[in-house]
Amino acid sequence: MSDTSLRERRRILIVEDEPLIAWALADMVRELGYEGLGPVATEKAAVEEALRLAPDAIVMDFRLAGGGSGLAAARQIRQTARVPIIFCTAYAEEAGLRAEMLSVPHSALIAKPVFRANLEHALAQLLK
Repeated sequence: MSDTSLRERRRILIVEDEPLIAWALADMVRELGYEGLGPVATEKAAVEEALRLAPDAIVMDFRLAGGGSGLAAARQIRQTARVPIIFCTAYAEEAGLRAEMLSVPHSALIAKPVFRANLEHALAQLLK
């Protein structure tokens, strides 16, 4: 079975509150051969959709609409699911924040702006 056919079965939930960034992430996910789910923009919606849809991975913004937190959403999701999470943030270089995000097991961190190669690498590492 080819990499593409394996990827086609894998579903990636996009959690991003900026519409243009969400669109770009969904486009990258599709170009990489995965099925994009969402996007959702709030902490509550991220948790609900992750549990309802059972995606193969989540691409999660750190700061979400309505003052929500991608880190808090990830921790809630982890209470019942072990789905890999890729945090995307413009704050990737802040050491304390970086350590907090990477303290979530089975996660990765990529800086914004997100480049396709970085997303592809993170998905490949987490979806082995």
